[in-house]
Order: sequence, then structure tokens, then C-alpha cells
Amino acid sequence: MGLDDNETAENWTVVATVPDVPINGLQEVHFGRHVILLVNFENEIRAFQGLCPHQLARLGEGMLVDDMIQCPRHLARFSLADGSCSGGWQLAPLRRYEVQIEDGNILLKDPLVALE
Repeated sequence: MGLDDNETAENWTVVATVPDVPINGLQEVHFGRHVILLVNFENEIRAFQGLCPHQLARLGEGMLVDDMIQCPRHLARFSLADGSCSGGWQLAPLRRYEVQIEDGNILLKDPLVALE
């Protein structure tokens, strides 16, 4: 049985395990050609683009400050809620990606599609 014209197959790929991402911490992973930042904030795993939109600094080398991801290069901060930028910067928001947790594994949808 095949897919209809308006249906798409959803594939999910394991990129890490939950213990790989420290509580209230960051973990960089690679997903195809993409650098992805996994965030464990208060035991909820979220996934964002892993490079700062300003000068492509690796956000995995940054830190969490309250409920914000802080860029290691210029200290711009991005909201965990929607990826919007603050900290005196006016940058494009970080793309956020859908995450599934299955049997302690962190999965991302393949291909990546940013959440609205």
C-alpha cells in the first residue's frame, strides 16, 4: 500500500539518548549536514539550530542562562520558548525542531522541519 499524493512518510532518527543531555544543559549533535543543539531544560528536551545566526558560533559551546541559550561569542540570548533573540541583539530567531522521546532515545524528524 503506497502513500496518497497528499500524504508524506514521517521518519524519525535517533540522535542521542536523554542521559547525553545534562539537566539544564546543552549538547551539540550532528544530523546529516546540520548542527543541532539539544537542550534539557527542567527535564524537557528541545532541539534548535546549533549555530548562532550572527556569525555561526557553535551554541553548544554557550550556556543556559535562566530560560535562554547564550551565544558563546557575543552573548546574544535566545528564548527556549520560541528561539527569539534578546540581550541587546536583533537577530533572526533560532529554528526549533520537533523532538520525540522513545525508550530513552531522542529522535528528530527526517527531514528536519522547523516548528512554527
